[in-house]
Formats: sequence, structure tokens, C-alpha cells
Amino acid sequence: MTLFNYNCDCSYSGPLKNNKDSYICPNCQKKWDNENDIIIFTDEKNSQTDIYDDIYSSGYSSIEQKKINSQTDAYKTHEELAYSYFKSLGYNLNNNVENLSILDVACGSGWTTAALFCNDKLQNCKIHAFDISISGIKLLKQYLNTQSKSNSKNHLELSVQDAMNMKFSNNSFDVIIGSSILHHFDHYEHFLDACFNILKPSGKAIFGEPFAIGYGIVYSAMKLASIETKVHEKSIDKMYNDSSVRIEKSGDHMFLEHLVDKHLYLPDELFEVGRNIGFNKVEIKPLNSLEDIKDELIYDLYKSMGINGLAGFNVIIPYKKAVIACMERQKLIKKTIEIYNVFFDMFKSYFTYNRTLSPFNYVIFQK
Repeated sequence: MTLFNYNCDCSYSGPLKNNKDSYICPNCQKKWDNENDIIIFTDEKNSQTDIYDDIYSSGYSSIEQKKINSQTDAYKTHEELAYSYFKSLGYNLNNNVENLSILDVACGSGWTTAALFCNDKLQNCKIHAFDISISGIKLLKQYLNTQSKSNSKNHLELSVQDAMNMKFSNNSFDVIIGSSILHHFDHYEHFLDACFNILKPSGKAIFGEPFAIGYGIVYSAMKLASIETKVHEKSIDKMYNDSSVRIEKSGDHMFLEHLVDKHLYLPDELFEVGRNIGFNKVEIKPLNSLEDIKDELIYDLYKSMGINGLAGFNVIIPYKKAVIACMERQKLIKKTIEIYNVFFDMFKSYFTYNRTLSPFNYVIFQK
């Protein structure tokens, strides 16, 4: 029988029977394919499935890790981030945490699940990880097969399903973790409503998400620096225009459905959605400290955009031009930091931090 209870169209709600080829509803005998102990609830594709199928089937755990050749390294780079989600919920992984039911929703290649499942401080926890891309789930299984998963004190179940049509029975989970997933859903409030139903009383759901004001300040500083220094980079214009359009058309579902990254959030928007659904509490916690934001953010974002040194140039250029190009980029970065620090000094108080400076925050919904 399965670890968790599932809803069937016949109104049955409970565990499914597991045999070699399928998972079966004990009431009506409906079957779902069993592919190497992965429950296949859906084989439907959406606009983003092909993108991630291509990444995961190539052996990479995420877009950001495509340059890492070692699968183990790719998972290990995410380990601390996985723990930070859990710690932000109030769990101390220096001590044993026992008997939790945990859902890693739209898990991709499952790096959150891998870190938690293999952590010896988690004991007798039931973990479910699913994604709409079976390639990501297979990558997770492949990675866990290289680890000492037989020594894990936890229990794991995997499936392929659509986050907008989850099959879990109500009151199934103590914890739901979603890493950078809400902003990919057009009607994300419908998904949050489903999370409310499958959470146990007092259960918590945590999501790491991008915020409009934090990113807006950063990309505005970059745009102003580009104008003032006359150093023009296509990636700055692209990021600035992309953020502007996503903010402007935040309610235009016909426009959003064609985007991979759909939303940039405002705190009040999430507070209101959470209250309307029925959550008792909604919290927003910044991923990084104020010091990290000030000292590292601009450098890290420019690096991710390929604007450091000669990165991003598609042609070989003469040495003299290369030196000039590097100097111009350094001038651009320096000016961006000067402009950003003006915004930083204005909005750096703790009260306003979550609402302004931090581009990426944890959002916690408590039932």
C-alpha cells in the first residue's frame, strides 16, 4: 500500500494498492501506471514540461547547474538551501525531527527531497516528491541510488502529477515545501487553496519566491547606471523590460500563460490571498541578511547575467578592445552599486526590509 492517501474519481480516499505494473484503487480498481515505483497520475504536458524534461533528461538538476558535470556536486550545492527552507519553518536540524509528513511539490529533480531524506536528524518522516516532468523524478532516483539511502531513517514516495490537480487526500501533510514554484503558476491562488486542504491542522507551507519591489529596485539601478555610463548591455534591458511587463500585466492571464516566469509578488497581495483562502498566518522572511544584500547582490546578479569580465561576448575581440570592454563593465558595476546604495540606505530598516530590498523571500502559510 502507498505511504499516503489519495483521492479517486469514485470518491474513495485512502492508500492505493501497489503491484509490479500499477497502483490500484481498492474500491473501483482504477489503475495508474507504476514506472519503477513512480506513480504516474498524469502524462499530460504543459507549456513548461518540455523545457525541464530537456534539462533533467540531460542529467542536470536545474537550469543553474547545467555547467556542473558531477550530479553529486549539483545536488550538494543545493543542500544548504534545502535545509534553510526547513529551518525557516522553525525546525532545528541540530536535533532530531521525527514523524513528519512532508511534501516536496513540483520538486523538479528533487534536491530538497534528497537533502531531507538523507539527513540523519530527520527520523521516521514520510516524504512525497512529485513533478510533472518524470525526467526530474528519475534524476532524483538515480542520485539517491548513489547514496546510502538504505540507511535513511525516512520513507519516500514519488509520483508524476500536475500541481494544479493534486491527488492527495485532505489533511495529509505537516509540511509543504515548494522551491521557486508559485511564480510559474498562472492561477497560483488555486494551487494555494489546494495546499490548504491537504495540510493537516496547524500545518505549514513554505515557498521561495521573487518579489517585485526588490527586483524592481535592482533592475532600475542597473538601467540608470547603464544610461549614465553609456555602457549598454542587452541583458540589462531584457531583465528590466521583463520585470516591468510582469508587474504591469500581473492580472492578464492570457498574457501570463505564455511565460515561464509569470509573477513578481507584492507582500500585500500574498497576505490577502492567504487570508481569503483561510490560512491563520502568512509570514514573509528574506532569504539573505541585509549585509549579504548590500555586499553581494549586485555582483551575483551581474555574474548570473554574464556581465563580468568578457563573459557574454560571442566573438573573439582584439586585446585592446577586450581591456576597454572590461573597464567599461567595471565602471557600469561600480555605478550600479552607487545608485543601489541610495535605495538601500532609504529602505534598510528592518520594518521595511521584507517589503522592499529583498528580491527573493520565503513565504510561509500556516493553516
